[in-house]
Amino acid sequence: MLKELVLKFYYGVRLAVWIGDSSFNKLLSICLECCPNCTSLPSIGQLPLLKKLCIKGLDNVTSVGVEFFGKNAPNAFPSLETLEFEKMPKWENWNFCEVNEEAKKFSNLRELRIVKCPELLGSIPENLLSLEKLVICDCKKLVISIQNLPMLSELDIEGCQEVVYKGFVDGSSLKKVCFSRIPKFTCAAEWLTLGSIKVESLKIEDCEELCSLQENSWGLLTQSMSLGELSIGKWSQLVSIGAEEEREELMQLKIPCTIQKLTITDCERLEKLSTTLHYVSSLRFWSCPNLISLSNNNLPSNLKILDWCCENIQCLFEEGENVNIGSVCLLEQLNISYCPSLISLSKTICLRISKA
Repeated sequence: MLKELVLKFYYGVRLAVWIGDSSFNKLLSICLECCPNCTSLPSIGQLPLLKKLCIKGLDNVTSVGVEFFGKNAPNAFPSLETLEFEKMPKWENWNFCEVNEEAKKFSNLRELRIVKCPELLGSIPENLLSLEKLVICDCKKLVISIQNLPMLSELDIEGCQEVVYKGFVDGSSLKKVCFSRIPKFTCAAEWLTLGSIKVESLKIEDCEELCSLQENSWGLLTQSMSLGELSIGKWSQLVSIGAEEEREELMQLKIPCTIQKLTITDCERLEKLSTTLHYVSSLRFWSCPNLISLSNNNLPSNLKILDWCCENIQCLFEEGENVNIGSVCLLEQLNISYCPSLISLSKTICLRISKA
């Protein structure tokens, strides 16, 4: 019996009805790719063993509804674990109103990816209780509501209209979060009470509204989580990271001292780095024009990798400084690129790296 079906470069208007026929009940995987003239999806929601479904490059599909799930179906896609939609430029509606409201949908789904569907409106399915990984990228009209996802461990949302955050349940499995290029955030009060969420990796890039929230909002969020990796990009108001002195007129970010990997990119006002980042082993700065020097006092004691690409940086540890020898001994890799203003680099640093 056929277990995997891959259909590419089909130029008909409708896909063959036999794809969803009961004779294909043993199918585990279906990939429909580069079918530019198709205007609808086949009815495959009742294939009982289907675990993976990839739909890519169906340029003329505008709506996904009852024809996809199956009319009067009590349990659509009962075994599906991975669902991917990609490069569907005309897809506008994911119409659940046509489907029986009492019917189960995607009860076993563990991974959902929707990429480059710029006209898709509305929101994603609700109550995906088994979902572990959610990736939404370049769906600029889509509103993402984050709720009722108790098993979610990885969340990646980039280039979408809005994120509506309504909080996670206690003991959430969430480990990795990425928010990028999102103009609007709507956050419930619960998002401040994330002490039980053990996020290990957090990336915030080009999300001006989220970053403009006061420190008692998302600033506390970063402190309450067990972060090991933090990446921040295009935060125009950020002046300092982990600064010891607080100044109300400046945007400052307090982060956990347990951070091990810190990446900062395109923060045009950033000028100061804390001396309290004791556990950082990897430190990367890219395109931060106001950051012109790095003192030995800012060198984390466990630093192993230092990556620097800032056009106005003038010195990395002046020769006269009493460089922290313990931390320098751990430094294994120093990357310097596009630093036309650099005039000083400590010989001590170079010697230590050459011996590493």
